[in-house]
Order: sequence, then C-alpha cells, then structure tokens
Amino acid sequence: MLFNNTRFNHVFSHAAVWVAYIFYEVTIVSLLGDKLPYFWDTLLLFLLNIGLFYGNYITINYLSLNKIKIPYYILTCILLLSIYTSLVFSLKTIFTKLNFPINYPITSYYTFIIQSIWRGIYFIGLSYGYWFARSAIENEKKIRIRQAEELKLQNEIVHTQLSFLKSQINPHFLFNTLNFLYSQVYALSRETAGSILLLSDIMRYGLQDPDGDGKSYLEEEINHLKNYISINQLRFNNKLSIKLTLNGQFEFRKVPSLILITIIENAFKHGDLNDPNFPCLIDISIYDNLFDLYIINKKNNLTKPAPSGIGLVNIKQRLNIIYKSDYVWQIEETDISYALKLQLKI
Repeated sequence: MLFNNTRFNHVFSHAAVWVAYIFYEVTIVSLLGDKLPYFWDTLLLFLLNIGLFYGNYITINYLSLNKIKIPYYILTCILLLSIYTSLVFSLKTIFTKLNFPINYPITSYYTFIIQSIWRGIYFIGLSYGYWFARSAIENEKKIRIRQAEELKLQNEIVHTQLSFLKSQINPHFLFNTLNFLYSQVYALSRETAGSILLLSDIMRYGLQDPDGDGKSYLEEEINHLKNYISINQLRFNNKLSIKLTLNGQFEFRKVPSLILITIIENAFKHGDLNDPNFPCLIDISIYDNLFDLYIINKKNNLTKPAPSGIGLVNIKQRLNIIYKSDYVWQIEETDISYALKLQLKI
C-alpha cells in the first residue's frame, strides 16, 4: 500500500509539473501571437516532447548503470532526435492531409528540420538535467544510509567489546564475596575492610551500564578515579607520587563512560609512579563548556608498551563515534615521559 501511494505521488508530481510547463508555454505563445495555439496540434506535439524527455532519461539511466562509454550516449541522442523529428514531420503531414489546423505549417524542410532538432535538443537537455539532479539526490541518500549503517555497526562493536569485558565477571558472585570478606575482616582491620569497600565500589561502577548515549556524569567518573587512586595507594603503602588537580564546575556534565579510568590506568600500568621528583600529574578542568584532561607521567622503561586493542585504542574508537573529529587528542612522548591531552565539548 505504501509503495502504491509513493508511486502515485511520484506520477502525480510529474504530471503536475508538465501541466504547469505546458500552461506556461501556451500562455507565452498566446501573448506573443495574439491567439491561442490549436489544441490537438499543441497536445500531440507536447506528448512527443514528453516522450522524448522520458525516452532519453530511460536511455541514459540504462547506459549509466551498465557503465557504457560516452560515444554511445552521443549515438543514442542522434537516434532519439531522428525518431523525434520523423514523428513530428509525420504528425504535421497527417494533419495537413486531413485539413486539421496546425500552429506552424511546414513551408521549408530545412527550416522545419533545424527547428525540430533544436526543440528536441532542448528537451533532451532538460532530461539530462533531471537525470543529474535525481542521481545526485539518490547518491546522497545512499551515502547517508551507508554512514548510518557504519555508525550503527561501530556502536555495536564498542558495545560488544564492553559487554565482553563485563561478561568475564559474575557481578553477583563478586559482590557477595566482597561483602562477605568485608564483614569478616572489619573487626580485625578497618583499613583492610576499607580497601575491600573501595574495591567493591570500583567494580560496581565499572560494571554498571552507561546511559543510552554511552556517557556518564563527570562527578561519578572523578569519584571512580579517586577510588582507583586510593586503592592503589593502599597497595603500595601510600608511596605513589600522584597529584590530582580539579578545576571548574563538574555538576551535570557528562563524558564517555570509563574514559578517565582507562587513560589513568594506562599511566599506572606503564609509568613509574615512585619518583617524588617526577610525580604523575593529572589535571582535569572545565571551562567554557570544554572538558580538558592533561596527564603526564614518568615512563617505566622496564615495562612493555601497551598493546593495541582494548584500552586507548578503544577510547579513540568511542570518541570517533560520539564526537566524529570534533575533539583534541594529543600524545607527547619522550625517552623519559609520556603525556596525553584530551579536550571534549560537553
């Protein structure tokens, strides 16, 4: 039913355009000639013009789809013009023999042929213009559909990657175990119990589903980051040299989920955080609706470089999906340091 309605609308719109065009030409001819053109002669000639228009459109569409070379386009134009001129000549000859009135009788074959060819070229030109316009619209539509499909596929890939990571852990078993350990240890060591509580909060946040746009509130991301730093400080007896600086208003701001922890975790894995003369500096700022993250740490040359895949590469994929190219991602690496700068519009 939808197809029939679409086809009807398509035919109706074409018919309306042709009626308007015929009315325009008849009006111009009437004003210039002080009389109305003869009905049957005008009607049949316009039917031939319309036939030439669509005949040429169908032909060039076929040639284009089959990638036929340009000389064939020229040959088809010559053939169509020959057929068109012959039909116009036949029509006028028949009308003359039947004593039907015609608008422009044939007084000179040469003049008639020239006029018919120019008239035919005019409608062939209109046909080419229509074909180019429609092809451009269809190509643009295909590009938009392909881009939408690619974006959907990329979203599915990222979602699958995150789901795969989360599926490796049974959340219920994990949190039940952590709660059990917390209750058992609390009476013996509040510090250890606090570590278990921190770990529980970190895992719970890491496993929760983000919003539909793949983002989380910046305040929650920063709290998650603080918990991560705190539990690592407990692991290393507060000997890690880390300086976290926060500037701006973070309320109701959103960033891609787990983006902070993934970037900072890279510094923990591959950086030397034990040098008080070269601490890991983490600066998070908000100004003019711009989120700015800058982190620099001393390199640990004893560890291997981070493998490509889940991690920073995954972050880049997600940023490309959400922000396209409208973000800043800069990495500065020397023999002794590694720095990363990220800016997002939020």
